[in-house]
Amino acid sequence: MKQILPEIRELVQHLNFLKICCTNSGFRHIQHYINGLIAVEKKTIKQISEASLEENHHSAIARILSEGRLKEDVLKERYLKKVAYYAKGQEVYLLIDDTLSKHEGDNIYGVQVHKSHTSEGYVKGHQFLTGLLCFGMYKMPLFPLLYTKETDSKIEMAKHMFLDTIKHVQIHTVLFDSWYADKSLIKMIKTKGSRVICQVKTNRCIKHLKKYVSLKKYSDQIHLTDKFWIDGTLYKAEKQTAKLKHVPLGALVFSEQYFEKNKVWSRHIHIFSTQKNDSIVEILRTYKQRWAIEVLHRDLKQNLGFDKAMIRSKKGIVRHTILCVLAYAILQMFMAQHNLNMTIGECIRFLREQNMNNFIQEIVEIEDKNKRMEVFEMRFIRKTAKV
Repeated sequence: MKQILPEIRELVQHLNFLKICCTNSGFRHIQHYINGLIAVEKKTIKQISEASLEENHHSAIARILSEGRLKEDVLKERYLKKVAYYAKGQEVYLLIDDTLSKHEGDNIYGVQVHKSHTSEGYVKGHQFLTGLLCFGMYKMPLFPLLYTKETDSKIEMAKHMFLDTIKHVQIHTVLFDSWYADKSLIKMIKTKGSRVICQVKTNRCIKHLKKYVSLKKYSDQIHLTDKFWIDGTLYKAEKQTAKLKHVPLGALVFSEQYFEKNKVWSRHIHIFSTQKNDSIVEILRTYKQRWAIEVLHRDLKQNLGFDKAMIRSKKGIVRHTILCVLAYAILQMFMAQHNLNMTIGECIRFLREQNMNNFIQEIVEIEDKNKRMEVFEMRFIRKTAKV
């Protein structure tokens, strides 16, 4: 039996800020598409369309992604204002990273070969700069930015992402790995009043005895002895007030992590904070939060169809990723509103089962037999349209 897509009513209220960004019919199609990204097993445009109970949604779903009227700039601004409302009075942490989405088609916009950070090889597809705002119970993703050979560098894109965000949301700390530990990005964030905590590569230079030396050579001379238990993980660490080349004075933590399974210590990891008075525990504990953006990437791909849509146009690709992010965001809002401690996958299964039960119950409770059979046939036996 084909999958039927009921409206997930619990989530509709969180999408009302979208209305001003598109037409009334466009809003219904977007709402339906986000429902599909959450509730349909195979999250392709075709499968979402065929699960629809309304015939006029079928061709419109593909059209709203590639051609329909949608003011992305207005949508981003309204979304950030909504996030700012939830974040009021809380310390907000911005996590910056990137992720790859595999695509083999030569006629798809922006497909190129990218170096994979998680493996030794290369991946053909799209690369997106991603951001995640963490505060309280909320983890609210920013709209992804598509990186191609025609765009600015990822460092420049990260600057734009940060500057666009602080127009609406006050950011306490920005976290990123060593790939983004660029001197110009660190300086810019610091001048805006936010703290940076990031990993740095060993090819950097550190000031020692009034001259700059290789961080690797300097680090190799340090023997770590002090141990710290931080949230269930054992570290050996040492902190120094450090001056990295072209970077303002800050705190540098030299650390090793113990892996209980293999009974081994990691190599030296270097974590830098622009606040020189931060403690070792504060720096290491805060940097561990960066793992949340890896979870975001996994959830977007495994649970919300981030890399499933085969769309050729730039507009369609960008809109699809924006709607995936909005699906993730409204699930976060729903869980926070109901004080639910779930993963995104668990939340999706919960909503899917609950709404399908309600959907079937509505049919069963129709008293007139003929009317009940008419509704059943319309929804479960109807021929589906093709996208």
